[in-house]
Amino acid sequence: AAARRLDRSLTWRRVGARLQRAAVIAMLVGTGWLLHNETGDFGVQNTNASTHSPAFVEDALQARQAAQMRARVASQRPTPAYDRREVEAATGIALPDLPADWRVDDMQIFPSRSGAGVEVAIDAGSLGKVALFATRSADAAAHAPAIVRSPEAVTVYWTAGRGAYALSGSGSEPDLGRAAATLAALQH
Repeated sequence: AAARRLDRSLTWRRVGARLQRAAVIAMLVGTGWLLHNETGDFGVQNTNASTHSPAFVEDALQARQAAQMRARVASQRPTPAYDRREVEAATGIALPDLPADWRVDDMQIFPSRSGAGVEVAIDAGSLGKVALFATRSADAAAHAPAIVRSPEAVTVYWTAGRGAYALSGSGSEPDLGRAAATLAALQH
């Protein structure tokens, strides 16, 4: 009987010690949660120190995915015409001249957060298949090309005049960056 009482007593002590540890862990987690709510995230806040791509870059990636899907559907005919003046007259979006060795495979108008957007599927020679997305920008200041990486593609984006542009493809970052700089220089 004494052995059973001793065994029960030791069992309850082990249970009590575990409950104490669980209570301490719960208290620490709760304290951390409260401190986080009171002080916010640690690190650099409310700055542009981290890379933050504009919303039109997400629009560009969605338009590229839709254009790729459209290209796989046999009943959807591609529109390889690249009439910059016609597009600008209809949408207000100024498209850049394209290098002479680039061939337009398809061009479509897609909705974007800033109104209409134009997606141009291009065979860019040694660069491979790329997509140029253009939309209007509220910011008239020119911004040099910046890079965003996603699982599907590398996207280089920039603004010029009242336009925002994104060039997406599966090529290397340096090659896409040079191509984007060329397109930015060809802006009229």
